[in-house]
Amino acid sequence: MKNISDKKINKKYKIVIFVTILVLLEQLTKIVILKNRENLPITVINNVFMLSYVENSGVAFGIKVGSVWSFIIVNIVILGIIIKFMYSQLQELNNKTIIILSLVLAGGISNLVDRIFRGYVVDFLDITPIINFPVFNFADIMIVVAVFIFGVMMIKNIIKDGKKGNSDGKSNSTSK
Repeated sequence: MKNISDKKINKKYKIVIFVTILVLLEQLTKIVILKNRENLPITVINNVFMLSYVENSGVAFGIKVGSVWSFIIVNIVILGIIIKFMYSQLQELNNKTIIILSLVLAGGISNLVDRIFRGYVVDFLDITPIINFPVFNFADIMIVVAVFIFGVMMIKNIIKDGKKGNSDGKSNSTSK
């Protein structure tokens, strides 16, 4: 029979493997783009989607910051906080929360790898044919999807808590 510490280790390894696979796949897409950048942009779906090549020295979606190295340090600190939180709370976190945090980690780590080794992030997914939007990459998608899922979970919890409060005969009103 497995004890709690064995389950925690097993869960930890699954998270490390999941995040590593996501980072490797994301980096692979960037390597393919880098090797083919002279042939870009390429229209994938007419008037909808193109593959482009952008060297993004800013934050998400090209927002500019100060020095690359100051942002790298902030990025490392934030990723460290997420890792420490996940490790210390591993038994209490549900699977959805683990997936959300893993997506944020994978996206953050992959873009951090770019910043450290290239000095910029490789962006290549381009939807400007349908909307004037910055070029982005799969790491950005992982982070945005994680934040979206987290937001949906929060809204569901707020609604559920509101219904629970009303069904207990409690009023949400502050009137006397």
